[in-house]
Amino acid sequence: MIKGCKKKMIFIKDTKSDFFDEAYFVLKGDIDYSYTSESDIVKAAAMIINEFDENKQKGARKKRKAPRFLLGFFLGLLISSAILGLFLIFY
Repeated sequence: MIKGCKKKMIFIKDTKSDFFDEAYFVLKGDIDYSYTSESDIVKAAAMIINEFDENKQKGARKKRKAPRFLLGFFLGLLISSAILGLFLIFY
């Protein structure tokens, strides 16, 4: 247990995210937050959550696609089979 440690935190309960129910953001201790309003900090935290959510959804869609090298592999297989077939027919 750490004694005498004080951290400023932002807690967001309803994130409206597909991946998070709650989010905790620990603010840096060496920055003066007197010039920044609490609503600006909460908006920045919400923006981080939304950005992560969008990136995860884009990444999930990319994983569903077949890798491009498979297209090249099967195209090469088809072309080499055609060449071999022509060679066997005319030889």
